[in-house]
Amino acid sequence: MRTVYKVLPDSERWAIKREGEYTPVSILPHKNEAVKAARDMAERDMPSRLIVIDGRGKVEMDKLYGTDQLEADVQGMRAMEEPLPEGLQAMPEMEEEES
Repeated sequence: MRTVYKVLPDSERWAIKREGEYTPVSILPHKNEAVKAARDMAERDMPSRLIVIDGRGKVEMDKLYGTDQLEADVQGMRAMEEPLPEGLQAMPEMEEEES
């Protein structure tokens, strides 16, 4: 499961919160410090996501770190749709037996 970290304004400071938790993980005086700290957390806790909310409540940044199983499955399915390299042939489809 992907952990979501959010950086958002908190009075005159900036809070880092994990989605679903009320209490901030950290509160810092400057936005750039909070973003850097949250980025470090997201990189250590992959798969994760970092969302930065500006002072007007708009999403300023939304970044994914690492992959989760669903993404890996989708990437694998997309790879199967790509043409095979020259010289390789696809395996013949197996016919289903009728009962």
